[in-house]
Amino acid sequence: MKIILACGQTVVTYNLQHMVDHLLVTYYDIRQEGDPAKYFRVCEESGTDVLLDSGAFGAWTREDTLEVSEYAQFIRDLPYEPWAIASLDVIPGAPGKYPTPKQKDEAAVRGWENYQALLKEDVAPAEKIIHIFHQGEDFKWLKLMMEQCEYIGLSPANDRGRPEKLRWLDRCMEYVCDEEGKPKVKFHGFAVSGINDLLRYPWYSADASTWVRTPAYGFIPVPAMRGDGSRDYLDNKKVHFSVNRDDYVEEEFAYLSADAQEYVRNYVADVGITVEDVAAAPKNRFMCSIYFWTHVEKAINEVHTNRFIVQESLF
Repeated sequence: MKIILACGQTVVTYNLQHMVDHLLVTYYDIRQEGDPAKYFRVCEESGTDVLLDSGAFGAWTREDTLEVSEYAQFIRDLPYEPWAIASLDVIPGAPGKYPTPKQKDEAAVRGWENYQALLKEDVAPAEKIIHIFHQGEDFKWLKLMMEQCEYIGLSPANDRGRPEKLRWLDRCMEYVCDEEGKPKVKFHGFAVSGINDLLRYPWYSADASTWVRTPAYGFIPVPAMRGDGSRDYLDNKKVHFSVNRDDYVEEEFAYLSADAQEYVRNYVADVGITVEDVAAAPKNRFMCSIYFWTHVEKAINEVHTNRFIVQESLF
C-alpha cells in the first residue's frame, strides 16, 4: 500500500520532496500560478510520484466550478505524465445544504461523463485515471466502475462519523474484493488517514492531509515506545513544541518525563534535526511528520495481509 501525502504544494514549497515517495498535488490550487508545472519538474528530479487531484471538492466549497476540457488540457501540458490522475468528480448540492437523492445521482452522472471525457482525450492510460465513488451515491455506480474502471477511488463523506464511514467502506468491499477479501481492482482511499482504517482494508493507495495539519499547530507525531524501547509506528503520541512558555499545552515536550524526552530527542535526531529545531520552525516539524508517515507506510506493509476480513467492531 502507498500512503500519498496530500497538500503536496507544501512539500515543494519547503523543498522537502526528496523525503517523499508519493504526494498529491491539486489542480484547482495551482492552476492559476505562474508556473504550476514546477511541482512536477522538481518531483521528477527527486523521483517522487505525483497523484494529480482535480480539487473538485475545494472548488465546490468556494462555489466555483471546473471544466473537464481545461483539466484535460492542463494534464497534456505537464512536463511528464503523473503517476496517477483523479478524474474530475462532481459534488452534489451546495455547501451547507444536504443534497437530495436526485442531486446525488445527477452529480454521479456528470462525474461519469467527465471520466469518459478524460479517457476520450487520452490524457493518460486508463489504469492511471481514478474515478471516484462517493459515500451517499447509489451502489449501482460502484458496480459500473467495477465493470469499466481499472483504478477506483473510494471517498467517505466528510460529514459522517467514523462508524458510519466504516460501515460504508465495509459495504464497498463487497464489490471491490473477492470472496476471500482480496482486491479485484486497485482502489484508493481519499482522505483516509487513520492508521486503523488503513490497516482494515486492502488499499492500493490512500492519501492523508493529517501530516500537514499536525505540524501547523506545533505538534509532531512520535511513534509509541514499546517496552523494549523500540518504536511502534502503528501507534503514536502527538508532542507539542513551543518556544514560549505561554504557549505550552498539555502535550508539551517540556512536560514529558526525562526518559520520554530522551526518547523524543533520539527520534528527532534520526530525522536529522534537534528538538530545538522542531520548536523553532514549521519546516522542521513538517520534516518530522513526513519521516513518521514514511515509516507508517513501511510498518503497515510489513503486517498487512492485503485482504479485507470482516470485523465486528467499528471502533
